[in-house]
Amino acid sequence: MYHRGYYGLNDSGAHEGRVGPHCRPEVVDLNSAKRRLLTGIRAEVSDEPLISAIERVPREMFVPAESIHLAYEDTPLPIGQGQTISQPLIVVLMIDALELRRTDRVLELGTGSGYQAALIS
Repeated sequence: MYHRGYYGLNDSGAHEGRVGPHCRPEVVDLNSAKRRLLTGIRAEVSDEPLISAIERVPREMFVPAESIHLAYEDTPLPIGQGQTISQPLIVVLMIDALELRRTDRVLELGTGSGYQAALIS
């Protein structure tokens, strides 16, 4: 179960773009971090539907609580059991290389955190 205040959600469930007080640093501007990440991704990939998916899917929901403040850094993060959530740019490049069409079906095995599967869906 997620604690709304921890994940930066207000009472209506809308994301406020920050986390705390359990996270270090205490207040993280996830919206600014996400914009910086998207700027870097746009320099490498021009697939607007894919970029739109990255804008909509909250990566912070796929990382452990202690890493939320790093959710939009372009780096892999540990997710437990010796596994990592891949670097966002690598995820985008892999999905872009698939050249998916709306009619395609994808079976992803061993999805780890599920972030890439969420972007593909």
